[in-house]
Amino acid sequence: MEEIRYVAGLPYADEILTFLLNKFRVQEPITLSLDATTDDVHSFFTDLRNGGVDNSIVAVTKSENSLEDELVGICLNHVDPKPEGHQSAIEFDPFKDYKEEVDTGPYKERNANRLNAFIGALEGDVHSTLGRVDRIFHVDVICVDMAYSRQGIASELLRRSLQHARDLDCDRISTVATAVASQHLFRKAGFYTIRELPFSCFRENRIPIFRNLPDGGRSGLLMAFTLKGDDEDDMR
Repeated sequence: MEEIRYVAGLPYADEILTFLLNKFRVQEPITLSLDATTDDVHSFFTDLRNGGVDNSIVAVTKSENSLEDELVGICLNHVDPKPEGHQSAIEFDPFKDYKEEVDTGPYKERNANRLNAFIGALEGDVHSTLGRVDRIFHVDVICVDMAYSRQGIASELLRRSLQHARDLDCDRISTVATAVASQHLFRKAGFYTIRELPFSCFRENRIPIFRNLPDGGRSGLLMAFTLKGDDEDDMR
């Protein structure tokens, strides 16, 4: 079995973006449902990488064809301090249509704006939802190359990320989980659901944006994990 090493992701910034484009894009159910191309998501994934690379953890092994490290898994994370001023909770409206958010999103690619709008709908008021804690550690992306699945890599990446969040003195961890496998991984680690957005309710011109997801998923979840006051056993 190949040796898997877990290291800080910052030195692998370029490789992380390539992994997002070539691995995560074709494994993540919601991007697959959009038939998203690399051009569709390049800017969106670049911003995602830039926001999370400083606190990322990656799994690497030696490539068979060279002495260079090969990324086989990534966990992108970022720390969100408490915002200034009051942040009101957003009440979920199952009849909301997201055409305006897609039309006016920050990206020129429509599929990128769809992904951005969905994540924003779930986590836009996370500080208010979690009780205005001081520091929230966000797990933005956790993904393992399918060729290396079922080796416990995702669990180890998450375990190390939880420890990193503790080291940074964060109060809570949050994540938006859209894949069934990811939701199971986070539940197993002790995460709980604080908001659910059914894919059937995320609509553009009254038509659901994410349809026929390959893993049979029905909803995206905003999930959280409490750090301060927990026992160390909760991390295992």
